Amino acid sequence: MRNDIHSQRVIVAPITLVLAALILFACSGTSAGAIPTPTSTATSVPTATPSPTPNTSVHLHVESTPAGATVQTGIQYVNNISDVRTGRVVGVSPLTIQIYPIDVSRPSGSSSTNLVTLLRFPGYYDNLVVINLGPGALEPGRTYTISAKLMPLLTTSVMPHPQGAPSVL
Repeated sequence: MRNDIHSQRVIVAPITLVLAALILFACSGTSAGAIPTPTSTATSVPTATPSPTPNTSVHLHVESTPAGATVQTGIQYVNNISDVRTGRVVGVSPLTIQIYPIDVSRPSGSSSTNLVTLLRFPGYYDNLVVINLGPGALEPGRTYTISAKLMPLLTTSVMPHPQGAPSVL
């Protein structure tokens, strides 16, 4: 083991000597005051300024009353009917998510494209929202917004049968 340490010192020593010799050679014939030092007046080299990257992502912002509705988007048409089994659950409202071309649907025989989104909340009717995108597709850099007021399910209450009233069967 002692030989290994010794051999490492032997390898390091020649490198140190070579570096010292190069420094002395570079400075030979100059005094310490004549060694060039960096100055504060540096020349600036023109560099290319990166142009800002255009925002190409597309977002969907969903708000609902009441808040906390489950949001499902990317619903596709099957036989020209929105099939909620084809979408993906993306979270609960309020939320903002990135959407993709795969989230857009097109009914058969139509040139128009749609973004179909479903909002669900217990005790409320489901709310299916269709955003008509026209003949194009998603617009890069745009945020589509859904603001939905969910309607509560109708509840029926059973009134107790008053005493003394005739029973009808």
